[in-house]
Amino acid sequence: MNVTLPQDNILIHSTAGSTTCLAMAGAPDNVNSVLNVIANMQQQNHRVLYDVPNSRVGVARELCT
Repeated sequence: MNVTLPQDNILIHSTAGSTTCLAMAGAPDNVNSVLNVIANMQQQNHRVLYDVPNSRVGVARELCT
Protein backbone atom coordinates (compact mmCIF):
# COMPACT_ATOMS: atom_id res chain seq x y z
CA MET A 1 0.00 0.00 0.00
CA ASN A 2 1.34 3.44 -0.91
CA VAL A 3 0.04 6.41 1.07
CA THR A 4 0.94 10.01 0.26
CA LEU A 5 0.98 12.13 3.41
CA PRO A 6 0.66 15.91 3.66
CA GLN A 7 3.47 17.93 5.25
CA ASP A 8 1.57 18.33 8.54
CA ASN A 9 1.63 14.55 9.02
CA ILE A 10 5.40 14.15 8.66
CA LEU A 11 6.91 17.33 10.12
CA ILE A 12 6.74 18.88 13.60
CA HIS A 13 7.37 22.63 13.63
CA SER A 14 8.95 24.21 16.71
CA THR A 15 7.04 27.06 18.34
CA ALA A 16 10.33 28.46 19.65
CA GLY A 17 11.92 29.20 16.29
CA SER A 18 12.55 27.96 12.79
CA THR A 19 13.40 24.36 13.73
CA THR A 20 11.44 21.54 12.05
CA CYS A 21 11.74 17.86 12.95
CA LEU A 22 10.88 14.76 10.95
CA ALA A 23 8.07 12.88 12.74
CA MET A 24 9.30 9.43 11.69
CA ALA A 25 12.02 7.05 12.75
CA GLY A 26 13.60 4.00 11.22
CA ALA A 27 12.88 0.54 12.57
CA PRO A 28 15.91 -0.03 14.83
CA ASP A 29 15.85 -3.84 14.84
CA ASN A 30 15.78 -4.54 11.10
CA VAL A 31 16.47 -1.71 8.66
CA ASN A 32 15.73 -4.04 5.72
CA SER A 33 12.26 -4.95 6.97
CA VAL A 34 9.32 -4.30 4.64
CA LEU A 35 7.03 -3.88 7.67
CA ASN A 36 6.43 -0.27 8.69
CA VAL A 37 4.55 1.14 11.65
CA ILE A 38 2.35 4.15 10.92
CA ALA A 39 2.27 6.20 14.10
CA ASN A 40 0.07 8.90 15.61
CA MET A 41 1.31 11.82 13.49
CA GLN A 42 0.86 9.94 10.23
CA GLN A 43 -2.67 8.77 11.12
CA GLN A 44 -4.07 12.24 11.88
CA ASN A 45 -6.93 13.24 9.53
CA HIS A 46 -7.13 9.71 8.14
CA ARG A 47 -9.75 7.02 8.69
CA VAL A 48 -8.21 3.56 8.96
CA LEU A 49 -10.50 0.55 8.50
CA TYR A 50 -9.38 -2.96 9.43
CA ASP A 51 -11.32 -5.70 7.61
CA VAL A 52 -9.98 -8.69 9.53
CA PRO A 53 -12.24 -11.39 7.99
CA ASN A 54 -11.07 -10.42 4.49
CA SER A 55 -7.44 -9.57 5.49
CA ARG A 56 -7.70 -6.00 4.19
CA VAL A 57 -6.81 -2.52 5.43
CA GLY A 58 -8.38 0.66 4.06
CA VAL A 59 -7.12 4.24 4.46
CA ALA A 60 -8.97 7.41 3.47
CA ARG A 61 -8.42 11.12 4.14
CA GLU A 62 -10.92 12.59 6.59
CA LEU A 63 -10.93 16.00 8.27
CA CYS A 64 -10.98 15.36 12.01
CA THR A 65 -11.69 18.31 14.25
